[in-house]
Amino acid sequence: SNITNSSFTITWNPSTSPSGTTMSYYLLYANGIQVGGSLAQPLQSTYSDNITGLNSSTSYSVTIVAFDVLLNQSPTSNTLVVNTLS
Repeated sequence: SNITNSSFTITWNPSTSPSGTTMSYYLLYANGIQVGGSLAQPLQSTYSDNITGLNSSTSYSVTIVAFDVLLNQSPTSNTLVVNTLS
């Protein structure tokens, strides 16, 4: 949401690790490059991050990876394609 020519905001729901524990942090990738991240907060129902410094009129494939306190990594999320404005 809030897509501009150089940024967008992404929102996602928390995930659970394979061991059943809550995830500790999330890393966001656009076209395979880390562009953001968020520390997990207890009982938080959604997370969001504002990704900035992007090129205008460009398509970005965005994915999220989560980690728990033991550094167990979740599977990569489904890909969300975001097109910045011109």
